[in-house]
Order: sequence, then structure tokens, then C-alpha cells
Amino acid sequence: MGVRIEFMQPSGKLNATNAELFRQQASALLNTKPDALLIDMQDLVMMDSSGIGALVFILKSTRLIGCRLALCSLNDQLRFVFATAALHVLFDIFESRADFEACLLAV
Repeated sequence: MGVRIEFMQPSGKLNATNAELFRQQASALLNTKPDALLIDMQDLVMMDSSGIGALVFILKSTRLIGCRLALCSLNDQLRFVFATAALHVLFDIFESRADFEACLLAV
């Protein structure tokens, strides 16, 4: 049996307007108990503290069910936010989906 990966790909802004919906969508995916959840951020242009809160909520939720959470394709602005808030130490971050999938295959 292979590893089951679920994907999310938010776009535009992840902020107070849509962070709760994003959390709900992630929770619905996690209810299916995947082995891994990859959030591809290539189309995300901005994230505020509500977006960060949603990601931390998702991180806690994945840990509760033994699911691996990873992020990929962060733009320079998001990398700066993650470094400034020291979030890069909490999350597995990959350059691309392909890099994440290669890492999974190597295990």
C-alpha cells in the first residue's frame, strides 16, 4: 500500500476573510486520515496573522492523527514572514511538489 497524500493549494490572500474556511477545508481532508498533507503555496500572494493561525491549527491537527504536514512553493514574501516569525522551524518546507514527493519516495 502506498502513501496517501492530500493536497491543498490556496490562492490570492490567506487572511481573516478566508482563514476559517481554509481551516474547515483542511479539517475535512484530515478526516479522511491521509498519510501526508501538502499545502502548495505557489498561488498565494499574501498571508496575515489569521492565515498563520490557520496553518498552526492545521499543524496541530495533523500531529494528532499522525499525518505529515508540509508546505511548498513559498514566494519571497512568504519566506520572509516564515523566517521573521520563526515558523520555518515548525513546518517542513520544500521548494516544489516534486521535491516533497521525492523526499517521500526516499523514505
